[in-house]
Amino acid sequence: MKAVRLMMDAYKLLMEAADSMRASKLEGERSFERLLRSLEELAVAMTDMRALGRLDPETANELEDLMRKLALEPS
Repeated sequence: MKAVRLMMDAYKLLMEAADSMRASKLEGERSFERLLRSLEELAVAMTDMRALGRLDPETANELEDLMRKLALEPS
């Protein structure tokens, strides 16, 4: 499903932005807090779609792989 693949790409990009902000010591800024909320909301939206059975099996597997990979990456 194209929409979820785009959402996964956006999630990866936002995670990269979070890493960059942390490296620049900006994690105390309001913009960083908003970025975190955006990541949370995007993750919830994708999880809801998966839990409600709205994803085809291939996309569901890609989403699960992404979440598994992110959970294993060091902060």
